[in-house]
Amino acid sequence: MKITTKWISVKDRLPDYNKMVLLTIKRKGKQSIHVGKLEKDSWYIDSDSLSEYLITNDNITHWTNLPSTPSIVKEK
Repeated sequence: MKITTKWISVKDRLPDYNKMVLLTIKRKGKQSIHVGKLEKDSWYIDSDSLSEYLITNDNITHWTNLPSTPSIVKEK
């Protein structure tokens, strides 16, 4: 099964404030995916490898909504 995700450029549109999303970060020529949110003019991310916030919005290139969680099937 192929799952398609529509990534939205931050140049086209930003997510709602305080909404957790997947985002792509470009740093030092490399791109990575993180979970984060936009608060006022700063992005906050959930990551051990990066600081709690990013220095500039220029590092963020795209974002998309988080997928829904899987349904839990009860065993009989």
